[in-house]
Amino acid sequence: MKRAIASLLGVLAMWGTASAEPGVVEDVADPSPHQIVQAAFDRMFNYPSVRSVTLRIHRHGDHVTYRSFDVVYKKIDGRGRTLLRFTEPPYLRGNTLLIIEEDDGRNDTWIYQRELRRPRRVLAGHKGDSFYGSDLSFEDLEHHDWRRYELRRLPDTTEQGKRAFVVEASTPDDSQYAKVIATVERDRLALLRLDLFKAGSGEPIKSLEFAANEIEEENGILKPARMWVRQRGRDAATEVIFEKIEDDPQIADSVFATMRLERSGDDLYRLVERLRKGAPTP
Repeated sequence: MKRAIASLLGVLAMWGTASAEPGVVEDVADPSPHQIVQAAFDRMFNYPSVRSVTLRIHRHGDHVTYRSFDVVYKKIDGRGRTLLRFTEPPYLRGNTLLIIEEDDGRNDTWIYQRELRRPRRVLAGHKGDSFYGSDLSFEDLEHHDWRRYELRRLPDTTEQGKRAFVVEASTPDDSQYAKVIATVERDRLALLRLDLFKAGSGEPIKSLEFAANEIEEENGILKPARMWVRQRGRDAATEVIFEKIEDDPQIADSVFATMRLERSGDDLYRLVERLRKGAPTP
């Protein structure tokens, strides 16, 4: 998914970049595809926040493994920044990911693994790899500039009993996907589903799904309780649970300094609070 994924992940901060007024589609009878997807991702993911996330990775029916992390997201000069740090299980605790969206809309992704004791760049050829054994890939966690995509409206539909826009996006050459299709609730501009396609595939290879009744609106933003990542044709899925979401417009730019990668003991909530107050960083 090229938060993202906006920024996820923003996974989480997965996909998307800044609009003139985040979360707003101008009052027009027929919004453009760019207006629809930009507003949906800004409203749901791309705002300054600190989140606690648990991945429940389902395999072969009832076999479930867990990963938990905290993630901070903010836009600096209109470009997404994400700092993600694992909190569980113990052998992953302190592993850190830093994603920096560049001026051209591409992403520079760095990972720090405690056992290696040094950060390394996630190369373009590995961004399609599984993110720590889950059904997300590293690419699915990145932020992407919708202006790099060829967008077109498809006929509106009904999803989960809600009227919905449908937008198809042909991806840039550096994506593992050939296209994505976003289904967006008309009334709240909430993302309900994102289908991801490989080249030559008539069916999506993976879908990101949100339940409309699990998305709460608060202070003009949307906070989902969970997201399902389902791989088609496999007995595999990942449940992304948003344990806590704190929107925070005062996150300091220095939270995303490259030195944070190696400071694996930092609690991200305390780090954000400390830097907001201007206290010296140890």
